[in-house]
Amino acid sequence: MKKSFLTFITLSLTAALAATTPPPAETSPQQGAPATSEQPQASEQNNEVQALMTELQELSERIQVAQQRARESEAVQSALEDYARSLEEQMLELEPEQEDAIKRKGALMMEIIRIDNAEELAPEEQQEIQQKVQEHQQLSTELATLEAQALQTETVQEKQESARQIQIKKMQEVEPELMQIVRQRSKLIERIQGLQGQQQSPRAAPGTDS
Repeated sequence: MKKSFLTFITLSLTAALAATTPPPAETSPQQGAPATSEQPQASEQNNEVQALMTELQELSERIQVAQQRARESEAVQSALEDYARSLEEQMLELEPEQEDAIKRKGALMMEIIRIDNAEELAPEEQQEIQQKVQEHQQLSTELATLEAQALQTETVQEKQESARQIQIKKMQEVEPELMQIVRQRSKLIERIQGLQGQQQSPRAAPGTDS
């Protein structure tokens, strides 16, 4: 699967699909710790977490493939460009004195959207576009407050929702079970986090019960 440079563009579904994966549980017992009756249970939980993590990775990969394939669609690319233009226009309306930075950010976004659909990029091209991504991220950080304000406007929200719906539709054409996979992934994350929470919870010391 070719590398995507569009991971910084946040649509509602994209953000949900990119939710942080829980860290792997600590599987090795503390050095020198005495054996207890709780260790077999902890070992079973570790095994369950590892199995769930493997399943989670498989589901995440299916989502990523569908997302990348969808972004190769002209319809999705056009919707993302409409959203980007709308965001830029609203930011300019709110803060016209920031015109240079806003227009540079918008131009970088448009270029990255188009290059992201290229089948193959030479190493030097990958390095060049990565530099553009980093510049866009820096400008996004500098303009974060302004962008957040623009994202609250009805016009930008409509364009964002339109792009989200078009992307979902294309992703479902690639992966018909997409929404089921998303729900299953969310449940796996909750289960893994619950097991990890149990492992990290302090246990009462012997003889402390009242």
